[in-house]
Amino acid sequence: MPDVTVKPGESVKTGKTTVTNDNPGVTMTHDTPGTDTKGNPMTDQTGENVNPDGSSSFFKVAEPVSTTKDGYYNTITTTDPEGGTTTTKVDGSGAVTEVTKNWSDG
Repeated sequence: MPDVTVKPGESVKTGKTTVTNDNPGVTMTHDTPGTDTKGNPMTDQTGENVNPDGSSSFFKVAEPVSTTKDGYYNTITTTDPEGGTTTTKVDGSGAVTEVTKNWSDG
């Protein structure tokens, strides 16, 4: 990789590597084959963080996963008239999967 100057808070891409000056520290992200038209990785992406003390750590961003609407949950907590709370967990299809009641007097 050729020498690159990256000012604090900026990023520079050279080849398949993007260097970000996190000040202090540097993050280098390496593109992998299989990016979409917006440059987002469609396969695993790897990178390296270089810390101010010179140590480094590596990271890997795995391929995204998806789920159907039934895989999502919404948790709703309401305050009851007597002062307690009721928490209801609803899945993506609208089915109630869990209800937790907390009484105000324990």
